[in-house]
Amino acid sequence: MNPKRVPSAPKKSVSVSNVDMSEERLIDFVRSVSDPEVLHVIYDYLREKPELHAFEQTRTICNDLLMKKERILGGSVCSGSESGPPGSSGLVTEATVELNELSHSAEEIPSEEDEFDDYSCNDMAYPFDTKFQFGEPSVSGFVSKVFKEGMLYRIIDDNGDYYFYNDTVRHIMMVRVRYVLKGCERVNERAIVSDAEGGRAGEKEIAIAVLPEETNFMIGGIGGRLPPVSAKAVLTPDDFISTSVKRCITVVNEEIAAARKALGQWEKATDQAVFLRSCVRKKQRFTDLTFRPCAKSLYRAEMDLVKVPTLTWRRPEHYLHLTQVGEARLFRGEISCHLVRQGDLLNHTVVASIAAVALSPDHVRWMFRHPVSAHSGKQERAVGAFTVRLVRNGWWTTIYVDNYLPACMKGPLFARCPADPRRLWVSLLEKAYAKSLGSYSTTCIADLMETISAFTGYPFRYITASWQAAKKETGEVEAKRLFVYLQKCIAAGFLIAIFTPTEEDGNASETDLLRLRSSRFRPVNGIMPQFLPGRVYFITDAALYKELDLRMVRLKNPWTWESQCNAQAERMKRWKYTAWYDQPDMSMSMGGASIRMANALSREKTSKDERKGTMWIQWDEALRAFEGGGVCYTAWKWQQYRVRGAFLGGYPALALEIVAHAKVEGYLTLTLKSVQDHFDENGNVSNSFLTRGEVCPTTLTVARASVGQRDKFEVAARACDDIECLAGKLTFVKASDVSIKASFAKSTQPYYVIPQMDPSYLRCHPDATDIPFVLSFLSDKPAGLGDLEVRFKTVSPTCAVFQMRISSCLDRQKRSRQTISYAERAGSRTRRESAS
Repeated sequence: MNPKRVPSAPKKSVSVSNVDMSEERLIDFVRSVSDPEVLHVIYDYLREKPELHAFEQTRTICNDLLMKKERILGGSVCSGSESGPPGSSGLVTEATVELNELSHSAEEIPSEEDEFDDYSCNDMAYPFDTKFQFGEPSVSGFVSKVFKEGMLYRIIDDNGDYYFYNDTVRHIMMVRVRYVLKGCERVNERAIVSDAEGGRAGEKEIAIAVLPEETNFMIGGIGGRLPPVSAKAVLTPDDFISTSVKRCITVVNEEIAAARKALGQWEKATDQAVFLRSCVRKKQRFTDLTFRPCAKSLYRAEMDLVKVPTLTWRRPEHYLHLTQVGEARLFRGEISCHLVRQGDLLNHTVVASIAAVALSPDHVRWMFRHPVSAHSGKQERAVGAFTVRLVRNGWWTTIYVDNYLPACMKGPLFARCPADPRRLWVSLLEKAYAKSLGSYSTTCIADLMETISAFTGYPFRYITASWQAAKKETGEVEAKRLFVYLQKCIAAGFLIAIFTPTEEDGNASETDLLRLRSSRFRPVNGIMPQFLPGRVYFITDAALYKELDLRMVRLKNPWTWESQCNAQAERMKRWKYTAWYDQPDMSMSMGGASIRMANALSREKTSKDERKGTMWIQWDEALRAFEGGGVCYTAWKWQQYRVRGAFLGGYPALALEIVAHAKVEGYLTLTLKSVQDHFDENGNVSNSFLTRGEVCPTTLTVARASVGQRDKFEVAARACDDIECLAGKLTFVKASDVSIKASFAKSTQPYYVIPQMDPSYLRCHPDATDIPFVLSFLSDKPAGLGDLEVRFKTVSPTCAVFQMRISSCLDRQKRSRQTISYAERAGSRTRRESAS
């Protein structure tokens, strides 16, 4: 059986009362299951359900099959035919063969087709130095740990001098030693030397403070071993600025000054576009003037809620090995959710959203595609400038960032690719989103579904309320209804994200479970739980076994790098065939770069890679383990249309007229401004922040002509707070996004999509006379090619729809001329135009 899809159940369900006949059919069914993980879940299900205890023979056969598969798996792991522990010779050989084949294919790709220079880099693994975490000592010699965890290291050089290296970025190390000075020793001139209290005659206490990422000399010329030292790690004060930060500020200012000096006589030194063009022309390093590598881009004390300390910003050439500087690329050919790792910033919703879009590699490449040409993109990336497309306030926006990142000497400190610091797209996407919100700190309070929507451009629906209702003891009907809905979403290719409770409110250890694999919810013998607290996972498949009334979902784990160290310990338990911790050998995202490279991968290898980092579990088990989530309607093959408008004096400046010459399915979204920008004198965004004021309640109404009455209109649909539901009456939603699912029947009579705002809001906020919005239309058919027509219309303020009733409010003969900005995205292109 292909592990991607569980075999479907026979059409006829089995009656449990007729044990003999049903068990015979059930045995045949169990024997048809080849995935050991699915088989194990079925075995547990048969043991746990009291009404299924009569199927003793089925459980026995199921257990026998498990034992056989376990023995086969154990043999294959030893021989290297399956994914095994690091260092398995069979696995290394297979991966090497695949890499050689793909490298051979890459040599045939012309440079002009290699948009992101994926095939001009070598395939050698990055030479990691695992001894130190954040940097390296500035002197060489014999190195030993002071703390068991690392953090502080003692170095004895060839002259017998003692140094201490602080391998942290947030702690000051206080180091003390007692020693009887004889006069011939050399002591750090900044050390504090005092009489040792209660010590021997002439014994002194020598104390030094070692700052983050620094190596300090302590004492030399002692002619023997230094007595044991005592050390203490102290958090840096909020206003602490390290030496490396000061050096970074100097370098940044020098780069900006040099680039400005090269500007023409009449060019504005503060104009970002002019500055970038000059850097490309003069081949000078680009520094983002509107989101500078400084403390303010990390945290703004006047508006941010999460404190982020001042950190050092570094370009890739500052932290990569010297021989690897030229190998830095956006993707290096591979895009995978398993190659995304959260850093020291507590923004797991943003990191999970990055992993979510990594499930669609083509879209990730589109996000980083230059809006003008691939050649322009290469020129700008050569000077450290990158473009990222994000949805801001409902509109696809191209955001420029430089390649300065909060980093230590080993690599980025925030979101990054854990396998290869030469792969930059994860860190740059996080930076672009931080810039769109105003700071890195703001990403810590970003909403999960809003972030996924900003990355993908698609509407979303929260399912947390439905999830909570389904997990109650009386929620059996709700659980089945939610399961059916998720099955439909999976069939449509939508993205489903669910989250676990946090450590504070989880109570995971108190969950009443009969599962044999209880380590999914609580640590066992120090092993990390399979579902980490406060994290996001994805549902990628669902299956219903009618014979057992068994519902299962398959989960995707984007946090394999955090739990990778526990993979071997987990395999040693009974659940030996889990793929939950496994890393793909070669991500299928290679297909996003080259069809030839995707075809080079064998079917067997593709199946293995797709199974890794996944796990099938029972539906009721998933309900208990997770708290809720949401669905992003990622209809990748549909068309996206967006138009800018505004409420002027409480009334919309435009509406949409839709004529369907064939049945059209679609989603409509009204988006208000949720991010406020401040502009400088050149029109550049100088600062951005999330609007925390009262949101204007809005809604969408879809109207159409009444049957036989061209001048009378009736409501076809009204939006509410649930995209899957229609409101029975006019309902204003207090949110930045209001979406509605609409179906347009084939008709010569047009439909009208009318944005509306709560009139009481204007009475309470008389200054809000101009409220901009973006109206988005996601359609399964393209406009203008025969099946669908979309026109812009104005609506008179006297229209009866604003008095909460529909009549003759849209005059087909009278039209007012206006200029409308709209954007269309189809496939891998975006088109922006103005229409009158």
